[in-house]
Amino acid sequence: NALTMTVGSKRQSAELQAGTQDLMSFMYQFMFRPPLQEMQISVTNGKRLKTYTYGFEGEETLETAMGSLRVLHIGRSSNDDEKTELWLAMDYHYLPVKISKTEKDGTVTERIATRLKIE
Repeated sequence: NALTMTVGSKRQSAELQAGTQDLMSFMYQFMFRPPLQEMQISVTNGKRLKTYTYGFEGEETLETAMGSLRVLHIGRSSNDDEKTELWLAMDYHYLPVKISKTEKDGTVTERIATRLKIE
């Protein structure tokens, strides 16, 4: 399979590796394969394809509006001071319950789950 990426009038094709994720789905792919089993993730945004390597930051207890959750904390840093961190709920199939993104300029954006509904 091939991925065709377009930026303006420039088109580029690359081999699409098995398991490649987009910017939104990559956070949830840990629900389908153990997060510490494979720490390299190929991600595309339609303009570029890149492989990211995540590191294990530790097991923690995360205090949330839902109560205390056991989580695996993983993160990825880049050379330009950007960082993406995920806290994956161990008792909920590694659902990401906290996501933190640090931008080049130091701006930090965090999202924390406040409720889970299981049907």
